[in-house]
Amino acid sequence: MEAGGVNLTLQDTVVISTALVGAIGNAYLFVAAVHDGHRGLYRAAAVAFLVFSLVAAVFFLRTL
Repeated sequence: MEAGGVNLTLQDTVVISTALVGAIGNAYLFVAAVHDGHRGLYRAAAVAFLVFSLVAAVFFLRTL
């Protein structure tokens, strides 16, 4: 898939989309954990959100 000079292979597309879905899921989990007051759960969800976002950003920037 090539759009705007960005060449994404199938593996890049799968990794980026999986990482974005994971980041969105952990963002939801973070909000739910904060609302319920589960300190350990929202800290873990925040770390997982940052890791998934970092993976998506690295794979996207690697394709540029």
